[in-house]
Amino acid sequence: MRLWQKLTRSLRAIFRGTYSRQVVDKLTPVPYPQELYGLEGKWVAVRDGKVVAAAETSRQLVARMREQHIVGARVQYVAPPEDGYKVGLG
Repeated sequence: MRLWQKLTRSLRAIFRGTYSRQVVDKLTPVPYPQELYGLEGKWVAVRDGKVVAAAETSRQLVARMREQHIVGARVQYVAPPEDGYKVGLG
């Protein structure tokens, strides 16, 4: 069998989904750091492991950080647990 034919068969199998896949339906969620509980659905600024500012939107958070002269903080969205997602390495 020629190399091109092998490659074509492999690609067809991939697109048909004939390769076996392991699907994990239930995963144990990774717990939030203690400082983030109660802030689900908000944008937060974290510096030195402590929440220094929080707001409903990222724009409001940036405005609040400017008002309070907060620099050097990591900004992140705290997703609600029901909005979780799976990350796989394959």
